[in-house]
Amino acid sequence: MDHQSNSHVPTNQSDYSSIFPLQVLPSLYILTFVVGMALNGVAVCIFFRVPSDSGLVVYLKNMVVADLLMLFTFPFKIAADLGLGGWQMIWISIFSLSSCFENFSFSDGSCSSTF
Repeated sequence: MDHQSNSHVPTNQSDYSSIFPLQVLPSLYILTFVVGMALNGVAVCIFFRVPSDSGLVVYLKNMVVADLLMLFTFPFKIAADLGLGGWQMIWISIFSLSSCFENFSFSDGSCSSTF
């Protein structure tokens, strides 16, 4: 009988499928969120003071708004990757924000009553 075919050779390998999404991705998303918010804040200050005379300025303003909307999804992605929320947290946030906007449009501009 051949004993080498029945024996298992131990290997020293890490499970990259659990390290990457739990440690590396949230760190990259946090870094992207912070840098993106800072740079988009500068872009908002610049482009929303410029009059919308040309199509290029209108396009750049739309790009700033689209980029900010995408950046606002990163905290939800981070929480989902870390197992802190997921879809329940997204729905609670959506309902809270819609309630805030509704109160803001029908009242004195305060969102404190919804939180």
